[in-house]
Amino acid sequence: MQKISIILPVHNGEKYLDALLSAFRRQRFGAFVCYVINDGSTDGSELIIKKYCSVDTRFVMVSQEHLGRFAGYNRGMEQRLFDYSLFWDADDIPGEQMLELLYEACQEHDIAVAGIGELSDTLEEIDIENTPRYVQQDMDALLRIALTSPKEDVLSGVLIRTSLINNLRFVNGSQKYADLLFYISLLGAAQTLVFVDAMLLKKHRKQSVYGAFDRGTLAVSALDTLESVMQKILSMPAQFHRLGLEYAVNKSMDLAIFLRKEHGDIPYYAKCRIKAICRQYWRWFVRSRHAGLLSKVYASLLCLSFTLFYISYESVQYIKKSFHKVGLYWGSYPKKLRRKELKRLRELSNIPKRKRKWFWQ
Repeated sequence: MQKISIILPVHNGEKYLDALLSAFRRQRFGAFVCYVINDGSTDGSELIIKKYCSVDTRFVMVSQEHLGRFAGYNRGMEQRLFDYSLFWDADDIPGEQMLELLYEACQEHDIAVAGIGELSDTLEEIDIENTPRYVQQDMDALLRIALTSPKEDVLSGVLIRTSLINNLRFVNGSQKYADLLFYISLLGAAQTLVFVDAMLLKKHRKQSVYGAFDRGTLAVSALDTLESVMQKILSMPAQFHRLGLEYAVNKSMDLAIFLRKEHGDIPYYAKCRIKAICRQYWRWFVRSRHAGLLSKVYASLLCLSFTLFYISYESVQYIKKSFHKVGLYWGSYPKKLRRKELKRLRELSNIPKRKRKWFWQ
């Protein structure tokens, strides 16, 4: 009888898919069904999935057009799910004892979510009976773990009681922070997390592109999800608010810097979302009884600096465009000068000989 449902979206994962599905077949805990969501793959991924489905009935292929990883998770949750569910990232390879350890941890402590310990490039044999398990029930600590996790995929390697996810879905528009929003909702419902202190999966370098849109569009839509993360934490007790607000402000500014470097400008919609996050951050510090005077001054200066950042950035862009219109250039010369061209420019210049060397340096 199946006890675990594995939801695995795949987009152009031909290089690592065979090793991943083979690792799931070698699991010592065999009572699972793996729903492999073919997310519009254009390489040989579909053939590999069909090969495993034909030799092992525990693998089921579900096809969809290229909508992204989180749309694949939503499609997987529409299938028949069993007692526990595991969301998996196609770039990770599980160890043979992973499902067994996570399932026993959930059974022993009668909890809804089980996490993993350290990550490693090598997977060794684990003594299941003596493997440490740490139960965490402090919500503040759980949120800190979620918001400071070095992993991009906070759900990969986490076993969840299926009853908790019946009414939850991932945000489709964004390929960033949607798993964090989902994870925070789970923590609020479970109130307990057990960590299995063992190296249970091997990370691969990111080779797949889950997003169905360009990077700039994803960054802008990620701000909506980021604001949802902030509002979700603000709906919790007051002692958690500062943690969520600081996380949202820091990540929104990271996205602003990314958009500026990637596209040379920050879209108007993105500016509105970032300003809304910063305004909420400032209001909480000014009105909250949990923040001291220095914290309120710091928050005010921080939001003021964000405003000045936009004003100064827009001024610089205006000056830069004006310089281009009149034939001048902002920064270095647009073409790499050859030695002969540089020598000719030096000769044509009206700068005194004693100052030419200093000027051209």
